[in-house]
Amino acid sequence: MSSYPKVEESRYSSEDRENIRATTFLRTPRYSWASTGNTHPELGVGASVVLDLISKLPPGTYSFYMDNYFTSLPLLDEIKTLGHDATGTVRANRVEKAPLKEAKDMKKMSRGSFDQCTDTLTNITLVRYNDNNIVTVASTECGVEPLAKTFPENSSSVKKPIPRSSLAVIKRVPVDIRLDGKAHHIIKSDKQNRCGLCHKNTTMKCGKCNVALHQKCSPAFHTK
Repeated sequence: MSSYPKVEESRYSSEDRENIRATTFLRTPRYSWASTGNTHPELGVGASVVLDLISKLPPGTYSFYMDNYFTSLPLLDEIKTLGHDATGTVRANRVEKAPLKEAKDMKKMSRGSFDQCTDTLTNITLVRYNDNNIVTVASTECGVEPLAKTFPENSSSVKKPIPRSSLAVIKRVPVDIRLDGKAHHIIKSDKQNRCGLCHKNTTMKCGKCNVALHQKCSPAFHTK
């Protein structure tokens, strides 16, 4: 028999019931070793649960994945300051007024269409895409990363081979670093250089690979 308390369906909205069940699940004996109170009131209860669980882990660097009950931009920023990465679906009212296309406009676009933006201060990337429904994902680790195709700004997919002149730049970075999929943050460079992929001028670079790189060129550079 389940030990989870039963939620009285008629007393709560569907969103309230979802929140109650998620919180109850984390408060069951299976998770009794972790504090689940509002230990970080400036971030909220959901973020407090995540941070309390992280504090119990052995020393190391981790990548965390969560659903939209927990994900918020302040939480991802806090996890990043702890030296980790985080990715999660996020609710539309938690994107901090980021300049993403509205969900109602995305619904009019073809399936697979997306919109992406990155906060240059926190390096958090938001991607909103049209699947069976409109989904928004927030991440400190990655953005849109097509394995075989790249996408121009209008979101229509086209095949785009890597220029031969870029291969020399790519070969300078060890493969086990360039393709490890971890912490390839696009940061501000001290000077303008040619992008390692498209060779157009840019003032951004991959902090880990130390290669000049546009944000839009990063997925192809780190997956080819």
